[in-house]
Formats: sequence, structure tokens, C-alpha cells
Amino acid sequence: MTSFYWNGETDAITADFTLIAVYEDPQRDPISGVRVRCSGVKQLRLPELGTSFFLAEVEIEDLSRHQLEGIRFKLKDFGESQFEVLCGGIELTIGDSSPDSGERL
Repeated sequence: MTSFYWNGETDAITADFTLIAVYEDPQRDPISGVRVRCSGVKQLRLPELGTSFFLAEVEIEDLSRHQLEGIRFKLKDFGESQFEVLCGGIELTIGDSSPDSGERL
């Protein structure tokens, strides 16, 4: 299960984006949840969404050395989905995907 949440009320230039993914593995219990909240989103690229959607290999890259205004991180799927987010901050939660938990990067 994958969920997307978009909040465009932050200001006129940026927005917040939250990705919640739940990974079900019949060999493991309990189900693992991952929540990634991107704040200050400058660019969001979503793949065409159909009946099934998955992210194969998601990586977070620190772009602070590139000195891009308002952009510190790139969240990207290196699979075939072409999912990509450029943002100023990231909160990552593993195991608990509730909206109020997370560690700010």
C-alpha cells in the first residue's frame, strides 16, 4: 500500500509532500511502514499512476554542496517509475507511519 499526501498551503512557492509506504512480506511479521515527509518541495515528478504502483529502489541524496536555492535533498526512485522530489527538508520514519512521528533531516 502506498499513499501520497500533498499540502500546497505552506506558501506560494513551495509545498509539502508525504509518501507513506507499507511493505508486506509473508515471511515477516509485523508489516513494516515507512513514512517520508518532504518539506519545501520545489519539484515533484510522479509517474503515471495506475492500478498498481511500487517504488523499487528509493535513495535520498544530500544536494547541499550544489548550492541550489531552497533545495537540500533529492528523493529519487532508481527503478522504472521516474519518481523524484527536490526539497529543502526530509522527515523519515521507519516502522511507524503515523503523521506525527519522524526524525527531521
